[in-house]
Amino acid sequence: MAKIVLNLEDWKDAEAEFAAFLSDLCSPPDMEPTEVWAERNVTVPDGPFAGSNWRVQFTPFAKFIFAAMRTPGMKRVVIQMCAQYVKTTALFIDFLRNVKEDPADTMWVMAEADHMNEFIPKRLMPYIEGCEPVAKLLHGRSKGLVQFEGMNLLLRGSNSRAKLQSDPIRRIYCDERREWKKGSIDLLRKRMRTFPNSLEISAGTAGNEGDELHTDYMEGTQTRAHYHCPKCNHSQPIRFGREATSLWPKAREDGGFRWDTNEETKPKGVWNYTEVAKTVYFECENHECKHRITNADKYELIRTMHTHDYNPTASPGYASFSGCAFEAVWESCDWDKLVVEFLKAVEQAKGGNPEPLKAFITETLGEPWQDRLGVIEDAGFLEARKFNYAYGEVWPEAKRRFISADVQEKGGVHYPYVIREYGDFGKSRLVMHGTARTLAELQTIRNDNKIGPTSALIDSGFKAQEIYRFCLASNWKAFKGESRDYFLVTKPHPSNPAVNMTARQIWNRTVATVYNPQTRARVATIPLYMHCNDATNDLLAEYMTGLLGEWTLPAETAKDYILQMVGDVRREVVDSRGVTSYKWFTVGPNHMRDCERNILIAAIITGILAPPPPPKVVSKDAEKPAAKS
Repeated sequence: MAKIVLNLEDWKDAEAEFAAFLSDLCSPPDMEPTEVWAERNVTVPDGPFAGSNWRVQFTPFAKFIFAAMRTPGMKRVVIQMCAQYVKTTALFIDFLRNVKEDPADTMWVMAEADHMNEFIPKRLMPYIEGCEPVAKLLHGRSKGLVQFEGMNLLLRGSNSRAKLQSDPIRRIYCDERREWKKGSIDLLRKRMRTFPNSLEISAGTAGNEGDELHTDYMEGTQTRAHYHCPKCNHSQPIRFGREATSLWPKAREDGGFRWDTNEETKPKGVWNYTEVAKTVYFECENHECKHRITNADKYELIRTMHTHDYNPTASPGYASFSGCAFEAVWESCDWDKLVVEFLKAVEQAKGGNPEPLKAFITETLGEPWQDRLGVIEDAGFLEARKFNYAYGEVWPEAKRRFISADVQEKGGVHYPYVIREYGDFGKSRLVMHGTARTLAELQTIRNDNKIGPTSALIDSGFKAQEIYRFCLASNWKAFKGESRDYFLVTKPHPSNPAVNMTARQIWNRTVATVYNPQTRARVATIPLYMHCNDATNDLLAEYMTGLLGEWTLPAETAKDYILQMVGDVRREVVDSRGVTSYKWFTVGPNHMRDCERNILIAAIITGILAPPPPPKVVSKDAEKPAAKS
C-alpha cells in the first residue's frame, strides 16, 4: 500500500480551507442589498458589457425587484416587462445569491423543454462560472439537473407536465412566461404547498390581455418606476401616451411622448422620419407644468427613479413589476428611435398588417396586447361623415329605424348594438349604440326606441340556438354572414314578373330550425337572412367613405364606435395563378361594424334603400287637348 505523506504546510493549507468552508457553510446571509452583492460577485457573460462586473447603474429598476425577492413573507414576484430590459438578468442574479446564501431545491422552468439544451450552456453556465462564490459550490450537471453544495437545480419545460409534478420544490424561477403552455403554472404551484417559505418568481415579455402572466401581474402590487419632473418635481411614470390601456386604466389630458406634425415632418401626409425624430420630447403630465424633457435629459431623469404601486389592494405577499423600453439606457432605446418605430408600425397597421404594432405594444411598451387598434388614430375619413346633430336627436326626414345586435362572450355574454335610421334617397343617421348585458335588456332598448318587428336584427353566428329561440319569442330577425362571393337566387324577371330568373345576390333568405334545448325536439322554423361578408363590407365601405348615399354620424361620435368601424381592413390577395382579388380581414374589435352591415342589408331587403322611382313620363299625345266630337 502506498503511503500518503503530508508536510506541515499542507496540513495548514487543508486546515485553512476546511475552516473557510465551515465559515461559508455556517455564516448567516449577508444583509447587504442584492445589487451591491451582484456588483462585487457577478460577471456579465453577454451583451455590450460582457466580461465586466454587473452594474446597477445600467438597470437601476433591478434594485426594487431584488428587494421584493428578499422580502420576508413574499410568495410571488411577477416581472412583466418589455424585451431586453432586466427580466432574466434579475432572475440569474437572485438565483446565484440564493445558491450561495440560501440553498434550497429549485426549479427553473422555460416554455419548452427543448429550449434547455441551448439555455444551459449559453446562458446559465456562463453566469454560474462567472460568479466565483457560486462556481466553487458547483458539483456537476447532467441533462435537466445542475447540482450544487446543499441544493439541486431542476430545469424543466412548461410542456413537460409529468416532470412539473414530480418533485416538491421550495423556489421556482418561471422564465418566458408569455410562451408557456396554458395551465402549467397551476401544476407548479401544487409542488410548493409543503414549504411555508416557498417563493415563485415569474418573468416574461407582455403577451395578450387577460393571459396568465397578465392576470398574475394584476393581482400583485403593479409597481412602476416613477421619476421627478426636473421643473415642477411632479412624480410620474415614463408613460407613452394618454389613452386608457390595460395597464393604464385612466386616460389623461397631458403628458406622454409628443412630436411635431407639419409640412416638414409629414410632407404631403407621408412621415419624414429623420425630421420627426428631431422633434420628439416627453411632456410632464402636470397640467400646470407640461415641461418638455428630451432624450438628452433622460439620464438625469433616471437618477430620480423611485417606485409607485398602482394596486394598493394587492394580495399579501404578491409583488409585480412592469417597465418599458423608454426607461432603458441603451442607445437603441433613445426616445426618437422608439417613436419612429411606433410611427412605422402604425403605417404597417394601416396597410392591414398589425404585427409590428403588436410587437411595439408588447415588446417595447411592455403592455399586454388588447387585440385592438386603439392606439391608431387613423379613422380620419370618418370625420367627413360627422354632421351637426347629437345622439338621439329628432330627425324630421326619418322614415325607418333599425336596431342590430351582435353576440359576444369575452368577459361574459353581452350584446353590442347599433341603432340607425333612414330617410329617402340613401340618407341615414346613427341614432345610438351601446352594449346590453342581457337579451331582456336588448328587448327593452328596442321597445324604448319604438322599433318594429321587421327592423330588429341580431347576428346568429354565435350561440345560434339561443338566438333562434329569442327571435321566435321576441320577433327579431336572425342574420348571419358567410364567406362566399354571392348567392344564386330565383326571383321574378323585372320586365316580366310572370317569368322566373336566376340571379346573383349578396343576401339570401332561408330558414333556421329551432329546437327545444332539453328534449332536442323540433319546435319551429324562423327566417334566417344570410349575406356575403366581403360584399357587404365593400358596400358599407362605399357608404362610410361617402361614395354612396349620405351615411352620417353625430358630431361627437364616441371613439370606441369609430375604432370598431375600422376593425376590418381590405387587403389585396394574389392566388396561386397570379389572380389578384380583395378580401376583408378582422384586425380588431368590429362588433359595431357587424351591426352596421346587418342594418345595411336589412335596409336593402326592406326596400328603404331602393332607388327612387323614375319620373313619370307623360306622352305628347296625352298633353294634346282632347278632340272635340
